[in-house]
Amino acid sequence: MKLKFIVFSSALIISTLVLTNCTKDEGKAPVVTPPPVESCDTITYNKHIKKIMDDYCVSCHKNSSDVGGVGLTTYAEVKDRTQAGRMKARVIDGVPSFMPQGGQLSSSQKQLITCWIDKGMKE
Repeated sequence: MKLKFIVFSSALIISTLVLTNCTKDEGKAPVVTPPPVESCDTITYNKHIKKIMDDYCVSCHKNSSDVGGVGLTTYAEVKDRTQAGRMKARVIDGVPSFMPQGGQLSSSQKQLITCWIDKGMKE
């Protein structure tokens, strides 16, 4: 009886490990690692932020006739929404927490956007 329990427990553990490690990460956006805090001045929309917008936001916000009348495909559009406080409130602070629908941003991506905002939103 004890041997059956050990065999069953071992099989259950191995099955769980195999199943949880067999997921594919295809289609997920790469994680953007923010630069050290002392180089926040070098963060620009074109080099750092545009990729995040393209990966997480543009699928719903291609132009101003899309979701909520908000287009996020250009620097001017993103800067406008950011200056209005919408980017920080909806994407960084998560109010409401359903954005972005392309998957939640990692803490490093949020830090990168916050740094960009704090340093003047350079193009």
